[in-house]
Amino acid sequence: MNNCSFNLNNCNEETEETLGYVVSSNNKSFIHVGKSSKYDGCFEKGLLVPGAPLIVNKKEYVPDTIPGIETITLECNNDPVTKYSIIVKGANPYEKKGIKLLFTDCNDEVYILRIYSRINKEHIFNYQSSAGYIKKISWYS
Repeated sequence: MNNCSFNLNNCNEETEETLGYVVSSNNKSFIHVGKSSKYDGCFEKGLLVPGAPLIVNKKEYVPDTIPGIETITLECNNDPVTKYSIIVKGANPYEKKGIKLLFTDCNDEVYILRIYSRINKEHIFNYQSSAGYIKKISWYS
């Protein structure tokens, strides 16, 4: 399912030297930026590509860095158009509110996944894009 590729020119605003760690082809470490609280935060200046692990601050993502979220992965399929799937494993960590995840792709399209379930499971968001690799991940409750 991870057989997608596209021209990364509009997604490579930063150089490898400024972003740092490269795990696999075109996958770049995100930087955990801003003043995060237990309710909000942001990973940016990185790149999540299909089939590669999410890397934050030059290390593989640590579960619960985003409250309640164990893993985030990206998959894609070129049959016949490019379709992507963001797969989030986790649960809503808050009693009354859900957690809202925002994913920005290389076309600056924003995809929103809101998780209300307190049961730890996979949540899948499907989308089509000509440049669907993820360059920013934000969250808040």
